[in-house]
Amino acid sequence: RGVPKAKTTEAWGLNKNAYSIYKKQYENDDLEPKKITGRPPEFNEEVHRAVCEINKRWRGRLTFDELSDHLRNEYDVDVSGSCIHYHFHKRGWRYQPRRHAPKLTEEHMLKRSSFAMKLYKVLGEVQLARQRGEDDTVMYIDIDEKNFKQYHKGAKQKICPEEIEEGIGGHKGRTPVPNTNNTPQLMFMSAVALPNQKRGFDGRVGIWPFAVWEHAARTSKNRPAGTPLLKGYKVKHAEIIEMIKVNLWPAIQEKARGWAKKVVIQLDNATPHTKALPELEAWGRTLTPPVEFWMQPAQSPDMNLNDLCFFSSLKSAIYKPEHPHDYFRTLEELKERIDAKYASYHSADRVEKFWAIKYQVAQTIYLENGGNQYKLPHGVMAPRNAAATRGA
Repeated sequence: RGVPKAKTTEAWGLNKNAYSIYKKQYENDDLEPKKITGRPPEFNEEVHRAVCEINKRWRGRLTFDELSDHLRNEYDVDVSGSCIHYHFHKRGWRYQPRRHAPKLTEEHMLKRSSFAMKLYKVLGEVQLARQRGEDDTVMYIDIDEKNFKQYHKGAKQKICPEEIEEGIGGHKGRTPVPNTNNTPQLMFMSAVALPNQKRGFDGRVGIWPFAVWEHAARTSKNRPAGTPLLKGYKVKHAEIIEMIKVNLWPAIQEKARGWAKKVVIQLDNATPHTKALPELEAWGRTLTPPVEFWMQPAQSPDMNLNDLCFFSSLKSAIYKPEHPHDYFRTLEELKERIDAKYASYHSADRVEKFWAIKYQVAQTIYLENGGNQYKLPHGVMAPRNAAATRGA
């Protein structure tokens, strides 16, 4: 009483007609809900649970009509595919891309949990030391290899109706390339370190191809004989050792001069790495500053900064066109673009955020007891802030 009808309806989410109906029921002392007459709803809670069970068993791969058929055959419930589609959106279901994750055993999970706790502790201690004003004394580096293709498949493009009618290069919305089954590619080794902005180090150590320069043996329509060409080669443990000694170590000496008293290099357990590890560990102990090698657990690409986020970020920069006819005609052009983007695309703050993501992922893996069925952390906090919170 004394409250306007408009304010009442707004507060309770009603319209004015419903207000009048409820007021009349209140005056007649008849506020019990009325029984809904007519045909009962087809898609009730029991049917919804049955659809969830079928969808879970088939891992979400059935169409709505196929769900309807299974519902009819297994539960003797006649609900159309269009009805399931309607409740699919109404009840908050959603589509999700089908992604694969490494299959883990109990041994994998135990090793992942232990290594994740080690990473979380080490990175947290680094940030706490920085808060106390202390300088970094250890250089942490993640290295990994990646194949970069000359033609990037899978990227979406926008096509207007006129282009669809006219065709692009003789194809309806398809970009012609010489060969889609055997795309030319180069393998690179990437090394990304924890930045030390106090010393002007942005975290980029270097990226190098597993390739050699050769001369074209004969003249073709693309190049004359004798033109220098890049040719990749198969990577085994001897090539890994050579790449680390010839390219990675001189770059580390240049970047860590004057502040790093120790270098820690993390690499995955690929066969070339495991075979090269004994020789690398013995060689690392003889260096100044000494180099320690950490082998991450099996089935754990989410523990390496390159696989976790750096390679995907670098690929988005490499294959983004810079002019209308921007594509790589040769592997030499691909290498030039990779070198240019590695040197300019990632700032120190961006690389710092990558390490913040790794810090949060390590914590999440430990909390999940080494599992990999977790949601990637969002709203990533900088490592220094996270460490301060943990310390407090």
